[in-house]
Formats: sequence, structure tokens, C-alpha cells
Amino acid sequence: MRLDVVPDNVLERLVMLMGIVPTPMVQVSWGMAGASTIIAGSRLGVFEALADGELSALDLAARLDTHPLATETLLNALCGFGCVDRRDGRYRNSALAAKWLAPGSKDSLHDAVLLLGLLQDGFADLDQVVRTGKILDWHHGDHGPELWGPYLRGLGKLAKLPAGELARRVKLGPGARRLLDVGGGHGQWSAAFCARYPELCAEVLDLPPAVPVGEAIVAQAGMADRVRYRAGDLRTAGWGEGWDCVLIFNVIHNLSPEECQAAAQRARTALKPGGRLVILEAEHRHVRDRINQAGAFAEIMCFMTSGTRAYPEATMRGWVEAAGFSGIKTWRPRFGPYMVVIEATA
Repeated sequence: MRLDVVPDNVLERLVMLMGIVPTPMVQVSWGMAGASTIIAGSRLGVFEALADGELSALDLAARLDTHPLATETLLNALCGFGCVDRRDGRYRNSALAAKWLAPGSKDSLHDAVLLLGLLQDGFADLDQVVRTGKILDWHHGDHGPELWGPYLRGLGKLAKLPAGELARRVKLGPGARRLLDVGGGHGQWSAAFCARYPELCAEVLDLPPAVPVGEAIVAQAGMADRVRYRAGDLRTAGWGEGWDCVLIFNVIHNLSPEECQAAAQRARTALKPGGRLVILEAEHRHVRDRINQAGAFAEIMCFMTSGTRAYPEATMRGWVEAAGFSGIKTWRPRFGPYMVVIEATA
């Protein structure tokens, strides 16, 4: 899947084939405006307000305490980007927005959009990050609930689709009772495995600011009795022993190569004989010298937020092999084709 400049008619197709359309300018201008418009609508509560029924721009501005003309302009932009329908001067959520953007929808990605808004704020200074190498350092910087709240809630929303598939496809032994979820702050991975295996209980090891946010998410899902939290930095805190399964999901890209090798060794020590290590990670994948858009996003995001990068599958397998694991296999989930799963046995 990729974003692209797509012609609407034969003439546009022809001029694109002739190479006279400045597609980078279209991508920058429309991509920037589209992302900013949807993020602003989410931050302001537009989709939540319109979930109750259609409103005029004036009525919406009064409800949101926003500028009337600016509100109408935002609504018209959202209409152009497919998020709002307009009829006789009144606005309502499009089917797309009602499903994915309205906070009350069961499929809502509202929190994920807020997370991407934080990421977009960081991208605004990407040139300075590249110039100086000074990263945002989301995980170990001086950040409070204003980042950790939308960050973990957003990641949790994005995790829901693949979580069920991963819990179904990863086979734990019939006697599995204890699972360690390393860096799994939002708790959705642990909750999915506990739902799949009724006798299983999980412990999430994550940084101190992540713990209260994750505990609230898990409690809301009704899993607080089976998913517990422990505050600690995975690089220095003890991982314990005798675990039936260790999950390291979307964590490797936040670590240096040396830290990744150490994490694989820690997992080997923490697992009981026959226990399962499962890694889920965005991979650096390319065909010859070409990197796709998903890979491009992973590359720049990993460096900007953590000063690291997405790693090739072979590199990650190498760390697992060097730690002494056997029966290593890899596969790619349906709901995350740019991701790779690595399973191994202690």
C-alpha cells in the first residue's frame, strides 16, 4: 500500500505520462494539508461533535468555541479530503470519518490520529534533526502525560487489528501460565494472548511514565486481573526467570544493535526450557536499491524518535541465533505486511 498522485481523468493521465506534472509538489502540498486538516479536526473535536448529527458551521463553531469563518474553512477542507459531507450548508461525518475518526466508534482510530499529530509536530523540525543529530527521544526524554497518554493510547488502537492474529498464530504450550511483555506499554498484546489462553497471566515491563497509562487502558478492557505492570528500563531492569513466553513487540527499533543483542540474551535467560520468544518488528526491507514507502516511514521515524533504525530480518535473526535459540522461524502478519514476526524456542 502506498500514497501517490493519481490522475482523475484522461488529460491528467496524459500529462503525467509526459512527465510534466511536478508530483513532489503535489505530494508535499496536498499531503501536508490533508494530514494537518484531519489532525486539527481530531484535536478540536469536530468528528465527535458531528457524530451527534449534522450541524452548520456556525453551530459547530459555537459548540467548539472556535472562530466561525475558520471553522467553516476547516469543514470545507475536510469535505475535500473525504472526511465530511456537506449538504445545503450543513455538515456531517462521512462514512469514513464515522467509522475511523469519531471517538465513539468501535473502530475509532482517534487516539492514533492524535499520536500521529505528535509525530507530525516532530517532523516539522526534521531538517534540524538531520543537521544536528539531536533526536526527539520520546522514550527517555523529559516527557509527561501530555506525550505518554496519546502515545500509548494511539499505539494501543493500532495494535488491536494485528493483536488477535498474532495470538492465534503463535502457539504456546498447553501448560503456558506466565508471559512477559517487554516494552508492551499499552497492554493490548498481553490482553490478546490472555484472551486466547485462559490460564495465562502476563506482566508488562515498561518505563515508569508508561505504567499508569497502560494500567488504565488494561483496566478499561477488563483485563487488570490478568495483565500486571512493573516499572523498569528493559536495558537495565531484571526480566525474571521461568517465563513460558517473552514478547518483544515493536521495541527492537528503539535499541542500538548492541542493546538488541543484549535483549535477545536476556530473553534466553528469562525463559524456561522450551519457552517461546516472539519478536514483532518493522523491518528494513528493500528490493535491490529501492525502499518502499512503509520502509521509508519506518527509517525516518525510528531515527527521529529514538536515534536508531529499522533492521533487516536477517540481522534480527542473527541476534536470536547468537543468543542460543533454536527452531527459529519468520512470517509476516496479514494486518502488518511491512512487519516481520520472529519466533524461537529456548
